[in-house]
Amino acid sequence: MTRQQKAKAQYGRQDGDEGRHERTVMEEIRESLRE
Repeated sequence: MTRQQKAKAQYGRQDGDEGRHERTVMEEIRESLRE
């Protein structure tokens, strides 16, 4: 995976993938709340 691909995966919302990004954030929040 190139640097550019890694950046795109990390900032997927720039590719119009906000839905998946938001879902990932919610999962992280849920995990931290569970601890």
